Amino acid sequence: MENSAAAVICSLLPNQMPQKSIMNDIINLVALLGTVQSPELSRILAEYLGEDKMLSVVCRTFDAASALERYTQSGEVDSTLALHAEAATLGKVICRRFLVLPYNGRCQGHDPQRKLTLPYPTLPNGSMPAGFLGYAVNMIELDDHHLQTRTSTGHGLRETVLFSLFRKLQVYETREHMMAARACIEDGAVSLDGGIVRERGLISLGYGNPSICFPLESPVLATPETRKMIAKIGELRDKLTGLEDDIRNVIELHDKHLKKFRRRQRRYGKIMDDSGPMIENQLLNINPV
Repeated sequence: MENSAAAVICSLLPNQMPQKSIMNDIINLVALLGTVQSPELSRILAEYLGEDKMLSVVCRTFDAASALERYTQSGEVDSTLALHAEAATLGKVICRRFLVLPYNGRCQGHDPQRKLTLPYPTLPNGSMPAGFLGYAVNMIELDDHHLQTRTSTGHGLRETVLFSLFRKLQVYETREHMMAARACIEDGAVSLDGGIVRERGLISLGYGNPSICFPLESPVLATPETRKMIAKIGELRDKLTGLEDDIRNVIELHDKHLKKFRRRQRRYGKIMDDSGPMIENQLLNINPV
């Protein structure tokens, strides 16, 4: 990726930069924020985002993002300032556009991984679709040194940067599972065997082999304790699905009775409005004792 903003940032980030350098406001590239569990997941998420978004520069604030590039009075890019000047010190030039994601955050104390509590997708019959593996935004494990990055209101990179990229993108085992779940796909879906459904039902056909992918997690030894924990998570997930079904049924029943109550309330109000003048006339016709 010679002569690109990504190449410049990858060269500069590991180095100790001066206090006032613009590099101090850069968090990293999207592709280097975290890891995923499998090469299949890495490839399909990279293909879904596209190379431009994978190489997007994540900055701490909007002002920092704007400061990465300066312009002449005629509106052309000034190659002697900002990130272009940093590139020149490395003997590089940035010769194409690049995307920047403002984060509006600051570093706070260490905090563990926080997955978003998104509801499981449900088909019209109320069941969870077969083959659903999770939401892409929760399937990227942020690197330890990015876990401390928080906004002033406590939000991390997952709630901000990753959610802005993936929204509620669903991940399925196969194309067949994904296509069978079309009725409950909101912001798109991908499958580990290469299927992609984008927003508004747009289907990406063919095959892609992205060169920029997310790094893979280090393999975890499957100990008996780990297997028990995974099984327990599965049991709790099934229990949660049942509770969500119960809550949904209660909400539907509540809405039904609330509509009935409001109809009767309107009917009662109409009766009172119609009978009001009649009652008033009757009171006026009563002779005093």
